[in-house]
Amino acid sequence: MHSADNKDRIVKGLARPGTRGPATNGNYKRTGSVVLVALVAVLIAWAGSILWVLTGESDVPPDEGFRAVPGPSQVREITLGCGSGGCWREMVIDVKPPQTAPSLAADMGISTEQCGPLNLWTLRKTCTGVAADHNGELRIYLKYDLLIDI
Repeated sequence: MHSADNKDRIVKGLARPGTRGPATNGNYKRTGSVVLVALVAVLIAWAGSILWVLTGESDVPPDEGFRAVPGPSQVREITLGCGSGGCWREMVIDVKPPQTAPSLAADMGISTEQCGPLNLWTLRKTCTGVAADHNGELRIYLKYDLLIDI
């Protein structure tokens, strides 16, 4: 019941017996291979980004990561510090009455260390907290916290 045209296609491997469409078995294999190669490439890039982060101990979040300082207190300076375990940014705030350093920290929501969500690409999160509060100034740090400690 096959036409002569369809018999030629069956012989050439373009159609399966009983159908008029092209054979798709090769298409599935090709698509599966492309998906597998893409998945392996993404996994290699992810592993590379984690290795890059682990070797970049001096990385620090940008200044924009600091929370806004409510008035009348003002930012005096932002510095970069490094020590055992990595680097951080530190914001020095001149605390003005009627605020106190502890009340200002509470107003900013950082009485205790606060960390943002985990970045799944780099496996680290941005954390901020109070470094010191004395002599009318408040020192706030901003640093990356790694999920994996090396």
